[in-house]
Amino acid sequence: MPRERTAAGFILVCPQPAPPRYLLLRNALHGTWGFPKGHSEKGESLMETALRETAEETGITDVGVVQDFEFSDSYEVTTPKRGAYRKTVTYFLALTPVARHVQSREHSESGWFCFEDALKRLKFPALQQALRLAQARLEAKAP
Repeated sequence: MPRERTAAGFILVCPQPAPPRYLLLRNALHGTWGFPKGHSEKGESLMETALRETAEETGITDVGVVQDFEFSDSYEVTTPKRGAYRKTVTYFLALTPVARHVQSREHSESGWFCFEDALKRLKFPALQQALRLAQARLEAKAP
């Protein structure tokens, strides 16, 4: 059985001006789009990981976490550096007031996209499902 690692991040939404836009980052190594996330450090909670990684990858620290939203996905990973392991990534949902960010060197592109455009960019079904659930949660929360 491979070792296990945890990671966490945010599905970040800038609600204004309407329609809400989601932040996606394109991985510089494999070219796929995803949300800000990264591996947990020893003793760190998943929420602490999500906050730290989001700040490191985007410069965004002003986030309002949407309560009662959590999405996890587990899959097998094999890398030259770490070998084979099982990775579980947990995503939280958060709002940020300003659609401004910095792009880390880990990413070749980044941007804020409406729901439909973000969904088209996401290759992995689990990330598409996470985005759909986030959108539904935001719509349920709307006045």
